[in-house]
Amino acid sequence: MNILLISLCIPYLGPPRIRKSDNETVTAVSGSDLTLPCVAEGSPKPVVTWKINDKDISYHKEKFTQLESGSLQIKHLLPSDTGLYRCIATNPFGDDFWEIVLFIQGRKCGFSGSLILFITLFCNLCCSLFFITPIFTIMFHKFLPDVLFSASTPLRY
Repeated sequence: MNILLISLCIPYLGPPRIRKSDNETVTAVSGSDLTLPCVAEGSPKPVVTWKINDKDISYHKEKFTQLESGSLQIKHLLPSDTGLYRCIATNPFGDDFWEIVLFIQGRKCGFSGSLILFITLFCNLCCSLFFITPIFTIMFHKFLPDVLFSASTPLRY
């Protein structure tokens, strides 16, 4: 009597799992670049996609780059990039997702101290701040040639 012994090795097949970070909120500075992690495991290998505020981001190829690992690279952050980012991993056996909230802060003004402007008609002094309440004081002084009169008016924006 001949016995034939056959051994089969069947690989594990199952739904994807995303390695989730403890940090579900990220704050970054406007103008910088950022990579949001999304490492998915599963068999067969899951397909990873990203959404921001439930919208597909694939049409922003210059702004967003999905790395081979599944992580999302965002270039030149703007305050409008603030939102809920969702990494979704899918294979024939199911899906998994991970969400991260991204806040973008505006850059701080690079000026501090006193600034003296000699104005003939008008002057615009601009400082763009996003998601930060700007608090600064502008003082106007009127100087007469013989310095007989001086006045200041503090304004708060």
